[in-house]
Amino acid sequence: MTNIEKIAVEEVNCPLCISKENAVLTAGKDYEYHTCSNVFTMVKCSKCKNIFLNPRPKIEEIKKLYPPDYYIYSRNNNKFSIARIAKNVIENRQIKLYLKFLDDQDRILEIGSGNGTLLSKLKSKRKNVKLEGIDLNLQGNILARRTGATIHDGLFEEVKFPENSYDLIIMNQVLEHISEPALVLKKIRLILKQNKFLVIETPCLYSWDYQLFKNSFWGGYHFPRHFNLFSRTTLRQLLEKNNFKIIKEESLLNPPFWILSIHNF
Repeated sequence: MTNIEKIAVEEVNCPLCISKENAVLTAGKDYEYHTCSNVFTMVKCSKCKNIFLNPRPKIEEIKKLYPPDYYIYSRNNNKFSIARIAKNVIENRQIKLYLKFLDDQDRILEIGSGNGTLLSKLKSKRKNVKLEGIDLNLQGNILARRTGATIHDGLFEEVKFPENSYDLIIMNQVLEHISEPALVLKKIRLILKQNKFLVIETPCLYSWDYQLFKNSFWGGYHFPRHFNLFSRTTLRQLLEKNNFKIIKEESLLNPPFWILSIHNF
């Protein structure tokens, strides 16, 4: 562990309101994958109360943070296998929600499609849906293409998508990884058909596990991959500001965060 190098970082203003004023909330390391030796700081914006990583990794360093054994890329890797089993249970529950919004010919885009597990499950329920995904990990994308889905390589922010084209866009545990969430939501608004659906799953601040492990070890910090952490209030404000209407909101128990919190501790 002593030979792990530091990565380049940069100071940033609050990604939601651009304020420069903030206070330190907590600090921690990459406890899970040991991709770098930096100590990272989560701060709380003094104006809008957004919690974000500052300083954060520079964009050219991002790929280093997602190694080949990152849990959503490999289907056979045993690292955090209990967390993966729990994630599978959660995905099965999510599928039931998505099916309420889908017709058989709909076009679906998953942002952060990993190894394609979720897309594969959707295909098994709706044979004729048009499935697409995007992820920056090429190894995971190879697995995802085996589902028959069209998979785009790279960051969502940098890949061009046709406007007014998608019936459902899915972002599970992705929004918190994005450096400029407002810009991403604006882009989603352009490519999503009118009166169609965006589903977001993101860590919830002030949950039970957060309250217990908030001093550095909470799995939801996921140092240094989570750039922003939302409360119900800040997420709602961000969505409404970018012309989304919230039609359903609920809390889900997330066993992987409990498991990772205990592991980190």
